[in-house]
Amino acid sequence: MILRVTDPLFLKSVRFHHRRVAVGLSGGADSTCLAWLGHQAKLDTLILVHVNHELRGEESEADQTFCINLARHIDRPIVVIRRSQIEPTLSDLPANPSARYRMIRLSAFQKVVNEYDLESVCLAHHADDQAETVFLRLMRGGSPYACRGMRPMTTIGSLILERPLLQINALQIRDYLTRIGQSWREDSSNRSERYRRNQVRKILNRFPELSPLLLELAQQAQDHLQALDAVTPFLPDRFACGQLADLPDLIAEHAARRWLIAHQAPPDDVSVRVCHRLIRQASDPLSPHCQHYPGGILVRRRKNHLDVVSSDYDYGQNQTKPTQNL
Repeated sequence: MILRVTDPLFLKSVRFHHRRVAVGLSGGADSTCLAWLGHQAKLDTLILVHVNHELRGEESEADQTFCINLARHIDRPIVVIRRSQIEPTLSDLPANPSARYRMIRLSAFQKVVNEYDLESVCLAHHADDQAETVFLRLMRGGSPYACRGMRPMTTIGSLILERPLLQINALQIRDYLTRIGQSWREDSSNRSERYRRNQVRKILNRFPELSPLLLELAQQAQDHLQALDAVTPFLPDRFACGQLADLPDLIAEHAARRWLIAHQAPPDDVSVRVCHRLIRQASDPLSPHCQHYPGGILVRRRKNHLDVVSSDYDYGQNQTKPTQNL
């Protein structure tokens, strides 16, 4: 169902799952819309958070000024965090710039959540972002886990992220802001074809019939995974090998993935191949008894059980070194 901003269902489709939240505010149309909708929802606590990445000189400073003025206009508190303030406090930052800046933002959000005792952070990803995400993941060979796209709510460590605008597209967002007389900032980097997402956006703009199909695929993948969740047993921290090895293939793969993620493996790194390696470790006594998995997890097979050990030395210094990630 396509919702129009003139239809009261537009606001009903935007759901805030918590009452004490922060909103990530860049100054772009999407986050500006989300800030207004959060304001109109009369949440118990609404803190705007602007992370200045300091990458675009005067344009970045103008974005920051816009966000401060918007917060003043709707009479909501704002926290401004500059990249130069938080980056030196972080270790093991990724070399990839996008991943690096994402870690900086998440660290900034966690700081605000802790300081103001908030329940979640709301991000302004919308339906068009979802279609782009599914397209990009398909280009890398998407599994159902990838094709489901972004979830309305997700947890990273102790940080809960909400995406209230996933049912709204970019045109509806801009129409809404125009109707209430609210301006927004345009990020010049969104026009650069150096970035693959921008290239994908150009393709989807040229062939708009693709976006509904991608969103349908995301929903079907989500339905598929929910059905798997319903029939897949949860594996305890230490489990008998047969609890995994004796499961049907598809359910075993899902159980393995869920167990690894529960032990802090990054979800994007838990591929089908990784899951199959864990299943083989459980089912094949000739496979290496200690193996590394994404996130630095070391899994040991001992006395026909699998569990996670904290270091190479927990299973005995005289043993052979564990197998590394493949």
